[in-house]
Amino acid sequence: MVQEICEELEIIIVALECDKDHTHMFLNVLPTFSPADIMAKIKRVTSKKLREEFPHFQHLPSLWTRSYFVSTAGNVSSETMSQTMTVKVKLLPTKEQTSILRQMSQEYISTINTLVSEMVAEKKSTRKSSKDVFAHLPSAVKNQAIKDAKSVFQKVKKNKYTTIPVLKKPVCIWNNQNYSFDFTHIYLPLMIDGKAKKTPIRALLIDKKNRNFDLLKHKYGKG
Repeated sequence: MVQEICEELEIIIVALECDKDHTHMFLNVLPTFSPADIMAKIKRVTSKKLREEFPHFQHLPSLWTRSYFVSTAGNVSSETMSQTMTVKVKLLPTKEQTSILRQMSQEYISTINTLVSEMVAEKKSTRKSSKDVFAHLPSAVKNQAIKDAKSVFQKVKKNKYTTIPVLKKPVCIWNNQNYSFDFTHIYLPLMIDGKAKKTPIRALLIDKKNRNFDLLKHKYGKG
């Protein structure tokens, strides 16, 4: 019954554990729904259906004793829930775009490694901004690289400089203010002829019930 309601609300039940007197549910929900709204809907509909099916339940004021939410960050709240979701979208770049993305990804990782090395040598976090970083990347992407490098340095500092990681896997990150999309393309700033130009890249954004598109249009996080 609960599963039917969740399907109606496009809520994915990631895990369900039933005990003799209670149930634990791990739900993956769209940010358009508040936890309170979700639980109220589940309580209301299940109570109604159970009273219809079992008349001896009709005298009970409520068929639910209590409910609470545990966020993915470990905070308990009756109204709010923090969650992290990853939306995977397949890109269909042209050969030229593939080459540019590959070069930018390598440049991004190289920039982070260089910044980390500088911070380790100076034993303090960098004060550089994008204009101080000499890399063939858009300013917004440089800023993200600086942020990531600082994060790596803090871990190195916490471990008392015993291990200095060197990132190898090519990757490039745009924050949520620097990409946009429609039903067929994602628009990213790419380096073309030495300048950052917002470029449409074909992408498979449409899936069953448009779930990916609904998640992406809220634009929380990074791309």
